[in-house]
Amino acid sequence: MRLRSDTLMIREDRIIRYRNFEYRVSRSIELLLDFWGAVRVWIAPAKYATLGSCLAAVRNRAGVTQDQLAERLKKPQSFVSAYERGQRRVDVLELLTILSALEVDPADVFAEIAKL
Repeated sequence: MRLRSDTLMIREDRIIRYRNFEYRVSRSIELLLDFWGAVRVWIAPAKYATLGSCLAAVRNRAGVTQDQLAERLKKPQSFVSAYERGQRRVDVLELLTILSALEVDPADVFAEIAKL
């Protein structure tokens, strides 16, 4: 049976990286995920590491440890560590909550982030 390239019956295993994990998927699943936009990211993971480094610097300037910040956020210390290492994305509402817990002006931090 000849398969057309536009069908989802193509069978060829591939490795897909998503965040820090690798998944083995068939080519047909990859095509479907591409169609839904679920695999491709438009912001490079390195940008999250850069943002995390910036947030770590802000925290250090505020004289707050990861444990102290985690306590203020009512989160485990690993939560703070994960976003500071770029292993976890931070949305804008989380960012504002973090900055509020650090008692820093969000406008200053956004200006610093914009320079990155």
